[in-house]
Amino acid sequence: MWKLLAVGMMAATAFGWMPMSGMAQINGSQHGQFHAQRILVQPRPGLGAGALADLHNRKRARVLHKFAAFQELQVIELPAGQNVLDAVREYQASGLVLFAEPDYVVHAVGAIPNDPRYADGTLWSLNNTGQGGRTPGADIDAPEGWGILHDATNVIVAIVDSGLRITHEDLAANLWVNPNEIANNGLDDDGNGVVDDVNGVSVLNGVKSGVLTDEAGHGTHVAGIIGAVGNNGVGMVGVCWRVKLMACKFMDASGNGYISDAVTCIDYARSKGAKVINCSFGSSNSVYSLQTALNNCRTAGIVVVAAAGNDGSDNDALPFYPASYTLDNIVSVAASDGNDALAWFSNYGQNSVDVAAPGYVIYSTYPSADNGYTYLSGTSMAAPLVSGVLALMRARYPLESPAQLLRRLYDAADRKAGLAGKCVTGGRVNLFNALNNYQMLATNYNWISTNGHVPLTLADNGVSDALPLPFVFNFYGSNWSNLYVGANGLLGFESSGLDSISNNDLAGSSPPNSVLCPFWDDLNPEAGGAVTYGVDGSAPNRRFVVTWSAVPHKNYTSTKFTFQAVLEESSQRILFQYQETRPDRYKTAYGYVGGGGRATVGIKDSLGAKAVNYEINGVPRLVSNATAIVFVPLPAEAMAITPAAGFASAGNAGGPFTPSSQTYTLANNGNVPLNWQGAVSQPWLSLSASNGLLGVGASTNVTLYLNAQANALPGGNYAAQAVFYNNGNSNTPFIRSISLAVAGTNALLSVAPASSLVSTGYVGGPFSPASQLYTVMNPGDAPMSWVATPSDGWLTVTPGGGTLSAGGAVTMIISINTAANSLQTGRYTNRVFITNLTTGAGSTSRVVELEVLTLPALLSVSPDVDFYASGIAGGPFEMSPSIYTLSNAGLGSLVWEVGHQAVWLAVSPENGSLAPGQSVTVNVMLSGDAAGLTPGVYHDVLVFTNKTSGAGSLIREAILTIYPPPGVLQVAPINFLALTGYVGGVFAPDSVGFKIENVGGSNLAWRATADANWLSLSLEEGVLEAGEVTNITVFPAAQASALPAGQYTNTIIFTNMQGSVIAPQHEVTLTMFPKPFLQPIYGGRTPEDFRFYVVGQPGHKYVLEVSQNFTNWVGFLTNTVGSNGFTEIVEPVSHDVRRQFYRLRVPNWFQ
Repeated sequence: MWKLLAVGMMAATAFGWMPMSGMAQINGSQHGQFHAQRILVQPRPGLGAGALADLHNRKRARVLHKFAAFQELQVIELPAGQNVLDAVREYQASGLVLFAEPDYVVHAVGAIPNDPRYADGTLWSLNNTGQGGRTPGADIDAPEGWGILHDATNVIVAIVDSGLRITHEDLAANLWVNPNEIANNGLDDDGNGVVDDVNGVSVLNGVKSGVLTDEAGHGTHVAGIIGAVGNNGVGMVGVCWRVKLMACKFMDASGNGYISDAVTCIDYARSKGAKVINCSFGSSNSVYSLQTALNNCRTAGIVVVAAAGNDGSDNDALPFYPASYTLDNIVSVAASDGNDALAWFSNYGQNSVDVAAPGYVIYSTYPSADNGYTYLSGTSMAAPLVSGVLALMRARYPLESPAQLLRRLYDAADRKAGLAGKCVTGGRVNLFNALNNYQMLATNYNWISTNGHVPLTLADNGVSDALPLPFVFNFYGSNWSNLYVGANGLLGFESSGLDSISNNDLAGSSPPNSVLCPFWDDLNPEAGGAVTYGVDGSAPNRRFVVTWSAVPHKNYTSTKFTFQAVLEESSQRILFQYQETRPDRYKTAYGYVGGGGRATVGIKDSLGAKAVNYEINGVPRLVSNATAIVFVPLPAEAMAITPAAGFASAGNAGGPFTPSSQTYTLANNGNVPLNWQGAVSQPWLSLSASNGLLGVGASTNVTLYLNAQANALPGGNYAAQAVFYNNGNSNTPFIRSISLAVAGTNALLSVAPASSLVSTGYVGGPFSPASQLYTVMNPGDAPMSWVATPSDGWLTVTPGGGTLSAGGAVTMIISINTAANSLQTGRYTNRVFITNLTTGAGSTSRVVELEVLTLPALLSVSPDVDFYASGIAGGPFEMSPSIYTLSNAGLGSLVWEVGHQAVWLAVSPENGSLAPGQSVTVNVMLSGDAAGLTPGVYHDVLVFTNKTSGAGSLIREAILTIYPPPGVLQVAPINFLALTGYVGGVFAPDSVGFKIENVGGSNLAWRATADANWLSLSLEEGVLEAGEVTNITVFPAAQASALPAGQYTNTIIFTNMQGSVIAPQHEVTLTMFPKPFLQPIYGGRTPEDFRFYVVGQPGHKYVLEVSQNFTNWVGFLTNTVGSNGFTEIVEPVSHDVRRQFYRLRVPNWFQ
């Protein structure tokens, strides 16, 4: 039997998640992407909040958020339908903000799905940020890879396993559907011997069906790792967001299956068009039938991903199959952990295991429910990660063989110290690296004529001088303008190594690098043929062509080759064409020594980190006559703008401004043409060009300048932005900030509101209102100095003056100060003069009118505190204060009264009259009713009333807090207690009990302790509620058994932790006696009997027991020790022979 390869299953859990909400509506106009209803504004410093708020109201906008740490930067929401750029211009023109700008969209690198378990970091194998103490980056770089490709929509991945739950929320949409089968009609529609095999096949003990139920759970977990539906807002995401998952079930509920069933499943997958087969199972048995089935998959172009095993063993020494089969379409996968080390359970093999992938504590789908998920560990979890990567690779590189795909996979792996020596690559798979390379595709053969091309004179193994390219060519992210041609069928952007005849694997850092190898072999153009170069077509669709025409092999001079390499300007593709490379007549006993039998075909970057091999020294033998292959780069649009600085200008209103312009250089550093656009946020700015198309490596200058509208700006500080962006993708826009300082010539004072301050109050104050706020503004276009001066000393103005920039504003407070308290009865008028010190324009004043009234009878009460009383139920009580002093601080006599409602409160006296300046004391106390109140908090008020004028009338709160009586601890019994025991144990009584009770009114904490350690207590402390009872038991501790014979005294102390020890203390005595024992009588045996003594405490009971075998004892005599301390025992010899052994047992004699 063959077994599944998962370890450490954790409990399955179902999660219900809400989809993540998408971004609000996006405006994708020519100005780039930004929010359709939001802008950001920076208020001008010193501006009153009211001015900008008024503008918000007029535009029906609202402030969503303010950033105090960014000078009150505001996020503004506009009403629906309002044009964002129009709003930006209007806010900027208002003069109330330093700048206004759209809320631009920026984009993360890579693609991020909205699946909850990806967002919360559960799927660490896809994106490891250090969650759970793992090492950041110890993952397969999924989001970076998804930025290139995340769907393998037409790639079928067969999961040869235990089946899967076809109704699972994260799998159903990605299931393969048999196009020739009608679901649930009970018929074998496609005639393959299986009824209703809609989503795959089940083969159990030779019986085929379309029932894919996963009883083991393993296959469903594997399926989710490969292709749980991405970006569907539920659960998780697999390596492939979209893929076709084919279930091939051969394992039963226990995870076991027969090899014959596995072979049937694999052949089913082959016949139905699978391109990747996941085998997360294995055995130490090498089975030829399984190897044959997998070899058939190789012939069909199918990659097989096999788990390396979970025994922690070396597959080099102990092979594990199918992972250990040496077929070039099988990849053997070990499991790594979250720190890029080999997982503790994983098999390994420096020569037999190819690569590692995360396989420890992996979260995925589970068949417990349609929303079931769980964690599993194993190489079974590592293998499907690789299967998902290979499915995306198959989608990106559709024409490559399994060997070519696996070569890319191995070259792309991240080499890690923790995996060195554990697998062939010493690395962990990397999705981004695997996808971020040239595609290699077959294309139409269309030979380009060499007429008019320039011949090169190349010696054997010679290299040309640098040939200038007619256009910039981007190769693996670098731009090149020159090219070198080697005699041996290769060309490169660097000359080093182009003379080599060692046409081996292109992978690795050894020269040649930055190389193109259309047909790298030991050729010799010096012996014949020609090597030429030339340009075909016109810009921007030119092609640079290098051709080897009838160039012979050095060792087989009659074997001549004609081929060419082409660099395309517009697409930046690399084309290899073969006219004559495989004349079969040159086949020898050593193989195809001529005609491409030993050629290497492919490309490699400048560092040797990335390469694409088509043939390596003739393996596999793919090149043939009249064919062409093309290497297609991953489109990479890269715009650069210099300088990075913004543009700042200044000048007087009407101009000129210095500087008046700034020139920026826009460059295309990508490998495809760049369609760029530019825009400005203010009408007083212009660009010399607002769009254009840049070829690869090209650049252009764009001038940003102040136009005629800038001359019409009034004085003030202005801000704007210029935005440059790539119109062909979603790269973040390049933003340059512009500031313009316009010095105005007119300063104008404006003060609001126009109303006066009118106040009133009694002699001595206070006065109400005591102040009024005014806004001092400069609506002019030049800075203004101002001052505010009151005409009398009982007014204060804050601030009293200052300088306002054009459009600036400040809040001014006019207030009545303490000097007004000395004013006598009457009406007073004051005036504050606000003066424009710069131009005088707008200077004004504000009137202050104050009416001082004669002070009437005025009640004053002290102290200025409320009345508090507290105590336990029934009293006594504490009160504070108990006396209030009432005074007449007015000019006329007054009648006063003190009232209250509660019956527990009393006042004496309750009323009276006071002449001006006279005082009286009022006693506030608790009545007798307070003693009858239950615990709680009681409220009332003391109302002090001026019955003459009402002036000074006030209220004081009266609060009474009654606490429950304290807890009182009572213990019973309280009498003396005595214990008796034998040395070594047996006590009577064996314990005594106490009842403890809280007879008070509040909770109490208690503690019980014993003076000496030979007593133990069942409870030593606790809390008792009022009226609660508990019992504790006191018993001899282990130390009591070790006491020698004698009398001992101990004391049990009960303590109320609220502060008292309960008396009397409870005394316990212990009397220890020696145990009775048997003592033989010297010479005590006679022919008639056997004699011995029982020695012990007089009167103590004992039991004499007998046994024949020293195992089964029987008591035959119960007696007491005699008064002289011993008892003689006489046993006749004629007694039953069973009485051969005697022992003494001590009962509880004192019971």
